[in-house]
Amino acid sequence: MIRHPYLLVDVFARSAFHGNPVAVFFPEIDLSDRVMQAIGTELNLSEVAFVTPTGLPACFRARIFTPTQELPFAGHPMIGILAALHTQFDVAGDVTVRVPRGEVAGWVEPRGKELWAGFTLPVPRPSPEEIPVAEIVAALGAANIAPIELYDVGARHLVIALDSLDSLRDLQPDHTRLAKFPDVAFNCYAGSGTTWRNRMFSPSYGVVEDAATGSAAGPLLAHAYTYRDAPTGRPCRIEQGVELGRLAEMHVQLESGGDALQSRTWGQCVTVGSGTLEYPEDW
Repeated sequence: MIRHPYLLVDVFARSAFHGNPVAVFFPEIDLSDRVMQAIGTELNLSEVAFVTPTGLPACFRARIFTPTQELPFAGHPMIGILAALHTQFDVAGDVTVRVPRGEVAGWVEPRGKELWAGFTLPVPRPSPEEIPVAEIVAALGAANIAPIELYDVGARHLVIALDSLDSLRDLQPDHTRLAKFPDVAFNCYAGSGTTWRNRMFSPSYGVVEDAATGSAAGPLLAHAYTYRDAPTGRPCRIEQGVELGRLAEMHVQLESGGDALQSRTWGQCVTVGSGTLEYPEDW
């Protein structure tokens, strides 16, 4: 039998059973895409991650899989990877993680009994793709109050502003309709100032509703900066997972530099378990 140990990390969580879980593997042998996808499907978390060393100090390579496909980058798995590196190898400070999307500048820091991690990324410009607004509104069952924009950060995020937290709470999207949109996640948000709340739905990524979507945090705040009243240069909090009973707290700060925005996303992590996945050598 082939055996792969893994850590289970709750990301953007103050305590166990909150935030969004991710399983992080440190395989000692090369794994095929087929095997990694099968593991992602088997565990049925929003994502699993596979981390290997590059041979360079504080530099690692990672692949991230949903239950249905590989993602070039994903935010909450990145935070979970950084936390798992600390738990497994006592890594601390600045860390570079190479994913198919490119290099990600991250950091991990123990603070007493707490463990925090984060990363910095540029916020891409909204995609010029035509967006079928009427179809999206019909599928979500709620109207947008600002232009719907698409941001490609590896995962592709549609960002939709709603008029109130009540409207966000009461959303009952038609997942059959949402599933007709390939390779995209629907992020619906509300709030004001430095406090926001998000709900993310993505049948095409194999996720009915996500408890925390770290890769959407920067684009969401950029959208709120453009169309609402989110600031730059100040820490903001984005809550998610409230309706799932898994409160996640994502901390995000936008910095403007000319025409570009940078986002710094960070949060607390809790390692809640470990295990071993095994399968026959001839699988």
